[in-house]
Amino acid sequence: MDLLNVWQWIATILILVGSIPLGYLLGKIAKEELKELKKILNVVCVLFFIGFFASLVWLFLHLTFYALYLTFTFIFLLGLLRGSSYR
Repeated sequence: MDLLNVWQWIATILILVGSIPLGYLLGKIAKEELKELKKILNVVCVLFFIGFFASLVWLFLHLTFYALYLTFTFIFLLGLLRGSSYR
C-alpha cells in the first residue's frame, strides 16, 4: 500500500466525518441569515436527491475515490438542506 493510497483513505474518512455536520451548520446559518434561501433550496432539493442516489449507484458499481467524493459532496448538500429546513 503506497503513501498516496493511505492519504486518499484519510481524506475520504475526513470528508465523511465532516460533511454532514458542516452542511448542517451552514444550513442553520443560512436559515438565520437568508430566509429567501429556503425557497431556492426547495427548488433544487429534488436535484440533490437524484444526484445523491446517482452517486451512490456509481460508488457501488465502480468504487473509485471520485465516486466517494461525489457521494460525500451530496451528503454535505443534504446536511445543508436539513439544517436550513424550518421545523
